[in-house]
Amino acid sequence: MSRAACCGRTVRNLVGWITDHPDVDQGRVAVVGFCLGGGFALLMGNVPAVKAIAPNYGLVPDDELIGQMCPTVASYGAKDRAFRGQGQRLKSVLDAAVIPNDVKIYEGVGHSFMNDGGPALIRMAGKLAAVGYRHDAAEDAWGRILAFFPEHV
Repeated sequence: MSRAACCGRTVRNLVGWITDHPDVDQGRVAVVGFCLGGGFALLMGNVPAVKAIAPNYGLVPDDELIGQMCPTVASYGAKDRAFRGQGQRLKSVLDAAVIPNDVKIYEGVGHSFMNDGGPALIRMAGKLAAVGYRHDAAEDAWGRILAFFPEHV
């Protein structure tokens, strides 16, 4: 089995597990993810049960998968060395496929700008590595997610 097929099956199984839970409204499932979880959110974006996704600084999958996505609100830092160019690529493919989206690349911020916690070492090294919390960008990103989901979920 190919890696893509295995990953796709795992994602479908996870979404099935979520939607089978008695407290979940099966018609109103959305996924938010950060970093690796942002990549997972993007992989869940083409599962029919998922109505909207919010990947935050995640690795973007192949264009073919992006072109079949549900509505997407995404946030990336322009200084993020790990995911440089991913936000622009995601926006371009979603626009070409006419998928509702709000993809924003925040100038002057790097990776993990929505994480106001984390290990002290990461916080100390953040300025050098363009990693770390930025209140203004984080508040804006959360505001965009919270406005986008009610419209699409």
